[in-house]
Amino acid sequence: MKNYDTKIVEETLHQMFSPDWLRKTARETGLIKRERNVDPVVMFWVLVFGFGVRLQRSLASLKRSYEKTSDSSLSDGSWYELQNWSLFSSSV
Repeated sequence: MKNYDTKIVEETLHQMFSPDWLRKTARETGLIKRERNVDPVVMFWVLVFGFGVRLQRSLASLKRSYEKTSDSSLSDGSWYELQNWSLFSSSV
């Protein structure tokens, strides 16, 4: 298996999924209906790397990953009351 420079992979991913594009897409798809404590950019990367590498199996473990990544603390209400968790569960 060929080794890839992780910096190149990271830069390529950030070019493909820029923060502006992620926020715009989150608004257009209805993931974000109003500003919340949950940042769609951080959410995207937690989902990508959480499911892709660590295989998170619960919303609670994703919440812990989100809090660690964003260096913030979320109430259970703001996390579990996201209106589009069905979008994530149907696409995973």
